[in-house]
Amino acid sequence: MELLQSFGVLAIVAWLILRAFRQRALLRPVLPVAPPAGASAPDIAVIVPARNEAANIEQCLRCLIGQSYPADHLRIVVVDDGSADATAAIAAALAARHRQLSVLASPPLPPEWVGKSHACWIGARATSPETEWLCFLDADVRAEPPLLASAVAAASSGALDLLSLAPRQELKSFAERLVMPCGLYLLAFCQNLRKVQSAAGSDATATGQFMLLRRRDYFALGGHAAVRREICEDLALARLFKRSGRKVLLRDGSRLLSTRMYTGWGTLWPGIAKNLVEMLGGPTATIVTALCTVALVWALWLIPLADGVSCARGSGQGCLAAVPALLGAFGRKINALRIPYLGKADFGHRFWGMVTHAVQRRPVVFLVGSVAILVAAALPLTQISLGSNGVESLPHNTDSYQGIKALERDFSAGINDPIRIVVDGDVKGAGVQRAITALQQKVAQDPSLQWQGVQSDQAGRTALIEVSSSAVDTGAAAKQQVTDLRADTAAAFQGSGAKAYVTGNLPGFFDVKNQTDSAVPIVFAFVLASASCCC
Repeated sequence: MELLQSFGVLAIVAWLILRAFRQRALLRPVLPVAPPAGASAPDIAVIVPARNEAANIEQCLRCLIGQSYPADHLRIVVVDDGSADATAAIAAALAARHRQLSVLASPPLPPEWVGKSHACWIGARATSPETEWLCFLDADVRAEPPLLASAVAAASSGALDLLSLAPRQELKSFAERLVMPCGLYLLAFCQNLRKVQSAAGSDATATGQFMLLRRRDYFALGGHAAVRREICEDLALARLFKRSGRKVLLRDGSRLLSTRMYTGWGTLWPGIAKNLVEMLGGPTATIVTALCTVALVWALWLIPLADGVSCARGSGQGCLAAVPALLGAFGRKINALRIPYLGKADFGHRFWGMVTHAVQRRPVVFLVGSVAILVAAALPLTQISLGSNGVESLPHNTDSYQGIKALERDFSAGINDPIRIVVDGDVKGAGVQRAITALQQKVAQDPSLQWQGVQSDQAGRTALIEVSSSAVDTGAAAKQQVTDLRADTAAAFQGSGAKAYVTGNLPGFFDVKNQTDSAVPIVFAFVLASASCCC
């Protein structure tokens, strides 16, 4: 029984990995292209349905107004869907300055209509009959200048009737980083992208964040009125197009547009709750998927543990069963394989993206890497007295690091004093001397700091200013002290021809803490998400 369970888990994990492997590179990217000549450019209308989007609408519209597409062939229609904030006012103010932009107020929602579909339908009906392409764009999307030109070119060259582009996902809050990658993995494993993208099948996939379609086909099929009851109107519209014999395709638009769908738990929870059932194929499929996910996640932890206990008690079958069980547990770490949906994720943080791509390429070292990252993230919590080894780990553009390098070059002194200011330049020059005097006067005004003196190397290219601090800990007052001193130093040495770095034990501590503080939530999101996803 133990052996059967272990091989069963291994088989499931291997199947999931193989399924993901076969879907690599199925979303071909749309690359930026030059805009068409004005005379040959087809007319396009961009429809932006917006409800309570005051935080996003201005940037979205400015991105659209700044498109490289010929302005005479571009119209932008904002449909305010009963916003309770300043969405309509912001859009109207922009429309007053840009003739290609207009703002409509959506009338009361008729019976059996979903709000977004109704707003899209109102906007589409307001477009000119001469318009060749309709583009539906969410208000939280940020478009690069060549977006429309590139999308129209891709749709025309591919003889497409509906082109949807998957944007780059920006993930910033803890909730986004924890949940969204798992959601993208789950879609990649549950959805057979090769099948739904095939022209032979009747199913389709699309994202309503960007949909470009031919206006004549849209109205011939009934447009959003035909899918007015659907929660996932984008998917329903794509299926409507495809089942009518028209060509539909989802492609990678990460080089052309980005979006931040959610800003935290408050927006993420209702957003996912609204779409999840439809995306997973209905209530029954969603419940089955959730149960299977929970069962597999626990099995990947408990079965190897049970086999290990059995083996420790002298069971040969338990020892044998532990082998496939452990392979399955490690197999779950091979959780990327350049899956198309994951490829759309921009985690909004250099450290987070670095860790994610490292796991994709080297899944076997995942556990060791996670532990090492957690240890590094915990360093500031220990409040240890950092010497040069601690500061050596900092990015090379920080004051602490560059100050140490200048000290190591021209001084044999360490950095044990709380604060040292390293001046790198012609320290004998009049400009630097004036800067040092100005800084000394500024330090004298702060009763918590005391000027200890200045020394320079024999060549006169580096000076070391020693400043003592009354700070007895590394709390908020000490941090503000270092921040203020750095601002005063920068102001004093501006235009002096030399560079000045505030380094030492106390500034070095805060530099390390700043680096690691920003990584702490990301690290825990990464570990928790990896532990909770069955992919």
